Formats: sequence, C-alpha cells, structure tokens
Amino acid sequence: MLHATRPTRNDPFGPPVVWSEFDSVGTATGVFSFTRSYTGNDAYLAAGFSAAAGGQEIMSTKFNGLTQAGRAGLGSFMNLHLRDSARPGHWYSIGAALGNTGFVIGSRTVPLDPDWLLFATLGVDVAGYTAGWGGTLDANGEAFASLTCSAAWLLGFDLHVGALVWDVSGPFGVGLVANSIPVKFH
Repeated sequence: MLHATRPTRNDPFGPPVVWSEFDSVGTATGVFSFTRSYTGNDAYLAAGFSAAAGGQEIMSTKFNGLTQAGRAGLGSFMNLHLRDSARPGHWYSIGAALGNTGFVIGSRTVPLDPDWLLFATLGVDVAGYTAGWGGTLDANGEAFASLTCSAAWLLGFDLHVGALVWDVSGPFGVGLVANSIPVKFH
C-alpha cells in the first residue's frame, strides 16, 4: 500500500511512500481500504470478513501525540493537533526548538533541543506566530493550536515542534512526551 501527502489542498502531492505495515493485508484477507483523518490522529480501515468473523466492519484507531496539517508561512497556517486520550483536562505545553536531538527526563527523551527557542516558546502564544500553545486538554484529551510566520526574513527557517502533557503522577511531573514535527517556514 502506498500513501502520499500534501501540505495544503493547493499543493501537489509528495512522492508516494510504501506503508510496509500493510504488506500482508489486502482484499484476499478482507481489507478493502485504509485512510487517515485530516489531522492524522485517526486511522480507519474498512474490512469485509466472513459472517462468522463479524461481517463488514469499519475499524479505527487513535494516535496519541502531535500531528499537523498545512504549512507555516506568510499568510498560511500549520494546524497542530495534540491528543493524549489518557489525560483529558490535564495541562499541555507545545514548544519549538532549533534541533531535535533532545534532552532526557528520567528514562524518556524529549525530542526538542533545550535551546533559547524552546525556552521562549514552550507553552507560550507568540503574537504573529503561535496560538494555542498552552492550556488544558479538552474532554477527549485533545488540543488544537497553530503556527504561522509573520516575518519574510524567516522564510526558509527550519525548526522542530513538540509537546508535553503535564501529570503530577508521571516521572518529573510529565505524562505524555509527544513526537516532534519538522517545520520549514514557507
């Protein structure tokens, strides 16, 4: 199975990438189609099995972490979607860093470098650039945020965006350590 993505509906699709996870499935095994939600946090599989095995089904799964849609640039927004379904109502912080080699918290690695950009943006809405970068997860354990660029001289600038969900019962008060997303201002 192949998939391709595009940053916005107006952009061309990128090169197709093989999803090797689906190499052993297909119509012979009852799987008819697969798709992801626009935010990338949900996946749906349409299957048709024998009546004894349950008949036709639409199966779904939810991804806990950070996903994005769109591009950050002059006049365009990257929409960020954070999900931690185990922690609705908990505080979260999104941040940006220049690199993603990360730093260690207990036995986990936060995939953002502890640089000046992270300290300036973690959980902070920066006018003209970020919105929704700190707050509480909703009843579904989700939060929505955005990133844009309001300075032409930053076009082409690379950074990484990641998130933490705070939980006093977790190691060092941290629950979810989300993945990082590479960003280039366009």
